[in-house]
Amino acid sequence: MRIFFGIFFVFFGYFIRWLAMKRLKNNFVLTLQVPTMIETGGIYRYMRHPAYFGSLIVILGLCLIEPVLGIVAVGFVFFIARIVEEEKILNRYREYQEYKKRTGMFFPKRGK
Repeated sequence: MRIFFGIFFVFFGYFIRWLAMKRLKNNFVLTLQVPTMIETGGIYRYMRHPAYFGSLIVILGLCLIEPVLGIVAVGFVFFIARIVEEEKILNRYREYQEYKKRTGMFFPKRGK
């Protein structure tokens, strides 16, 4: 059963990441850069970091398939550090600050 859930999480995580990449199109980059726009539509309407969330779900799924705590620990540390650095860049923009007030990092904010 653990393997089944692991495979489900891997596919679900890749699907979330794919939605994020599809929405951003050519603006999806692997290195941190100053953005040309702030995306707030599609899956970004519900969460600020869907690509990172999807990656974390994939890591969780892989860990269910082959339980290695180090995979989860390194993955979470990497992505949380990456989010902190990315938000330093994005917080320069008033539009992002307003977006951040109404949108959760990984989950929709209640009552919004």
